[in-house]
Amino acid sequence: METPDPVDRFTPIDPSVVLPEAEETEEAVVLTGGRITAGIVRVGETVRRRATPVSRFVADLLVLLERRGFDRAPRYLRREGTTDVLSYLSGEVPARFRTWSDQQVSAAGSLLRALHDATRNSALAGSFPVVCHHDCGPNNVVFRDGLPYAFIDFDTAAPGLPLEDVGYMLCKRKVCPSVLCLRGWQARHLSCAPATLRPVSPSVRRGYGSRQDQLRGR
Repeated sequence: METPDPVDRFTPIDPSVVLPEAEETEEAVVLTGGRITAGIVRVGETVRRRATPVSRFVADLLVLLERRGFDRAPRYLRREGTTDVLSYLSGEVPARFRTWSDQQVSAAGSLLRALHDATRNSALAGSFPVVCHHDCGPNNVVFRDGLPYAFIDFDTAAPGLPLEDVGYMLCKRKVCPSVLCLRGWQARHLSCAPATLRPVSPSVRRGYGSRQDQLRGR
């Protein structure tokens, strides 16, 4: 592994170079995207969320992504008491799962590949190839012009293999005998086999990369 560069060590962001704090007159709007953390609100052009035990890792990750040029995730701005302040990403977050076009699925694969590449050879990835999102379904993606634009809600992010995220995107699970609930982007020809055995759909393969060694991190 390459020697980690300085961006892998979290340092507080200088308040003079981030978005200004919200005025008292700005109203807090509850955001419904994401599945892990409740009580997230938008105030002006910022997002406020309660700090959790994983907040430090998430902050480190968002700082790393920003400094490595990955702009398809919120920016970590600062900590205010027990609240983390992030930048707000405009767009649409799907309220429920549905069928996605090949173009949308391929774009999601490309977005995921860019996220993984931005974390390679970093201290945060440790002995693993990348840092995985681990919850990269459509409900944690901001869409613009109908296509996946950015990831949100990194509370489950952790070091891992690229195939862990790709497998998650393609997973489906039964919630009752007559209902199939999509946890990811596509349901055709897939099973709940372990991630290393799941087939990779042509749409995701076009977006992420076609070689198996790319999915396993080499």
